[in-house]
Amino acid sequence: MSSSFKIDLHFSIFESELKLALKAHPTLKQDLKTVFDRLENEPRAGDAIPRVGAAGSVFKIRLGVKGLFGKRGGYRLLYHVDFDRKVITPVALYFKKDTPNLPDHVVVQRFVAVTKYISESPEAPDRKS
Repeated sequence: MSSSFKIDLHFSIFESELKLALKAHPTLKQDLKTVFDRLENEPRAGDAIPRVGAAGSVFKIRLGVKGLFGKRGGYRLLYHVDFDRKVITPVALYFKKDTPNLPDHVVVQRFVAVTKYISESPEAPDRKS
């Protein structure tokens, strides 16, 4: 049995944000793949967001846009880690220049929504690319 985590890209809010982001920056797909490959083996690679959810279950990681923006000016990916099921679910994807910081209440709302989503889908999904 593999010790790596699976990435669940089916959370509807994230799917919508991903479509918009890829429309604006098509090269982001490869940058996300690189980050997801890393997260599968290092789920704590991002910075923990302690004020949301169970301690150490929600993280934020920076993404650059190849050839356009470095990590500082690129995207932010918030993700939830279910350590029991070994599943990582992206919660939010936003462009730093458009949204400097996601407000705490929005992060909490996303966490609540992703927790509900997880409770309704008990099986660990296959990674979707």
